[in-house]
Parts: sequence; C-alpha cells; structure tokens
Amino acid sequence: AGHDGYLLSGTGALTHRDGKSVLYVIRADKAAEVAVTPGRKLGELTAITGEAKSGEKAVLNPPPDLKAGAMIKPAAK
Repeated sequence: AGHDGYLLSGTGALTHRDGKSVLYVIRADKAAEVAVTPGRKLGELTAITGEAKSGEKAVLNPPPDLKAGAMIKPAAK
C-alpha cells in the first residue's frame, strides 16, 4: 500500500547490508536486494521509499546470509 509516495513494509522485512537499509523482494522466485530509506513507523509497518515497487512480496526476517539471486520458496498459506 502506498501513501504520499511512500510504500509500507512489514518492519521485520527491513535489514541492513553494508551500512544501508535494504529490503529483499521476490522477483522471478529469486531474492532481489533493493535499497530503501525507512521513514515513520506505523505499528508493525514502516513507511519506505526507494527501489521497491508496490505489490512486490518482501522476504520477512531475512537471514544474515541471504544474498541477491538466492532461490526463494514462498511460505505456505
């Protein structure tokens, strides 16, 4: 969901790599690392700007060894 140019992300999906805030999104069943700038927290969500696109699925609680290009298996519903 977007609001005033921001997207909202689950706070648990945000992580830091090389001193930058990043979000891992799933593109073609693979992890893609996208740079984001976190903004205001809204409960369990954080407003972000950056390279993430509305509607993309993010990896929640990404492990420290997750790398861009890694195969991602979606969680069972």
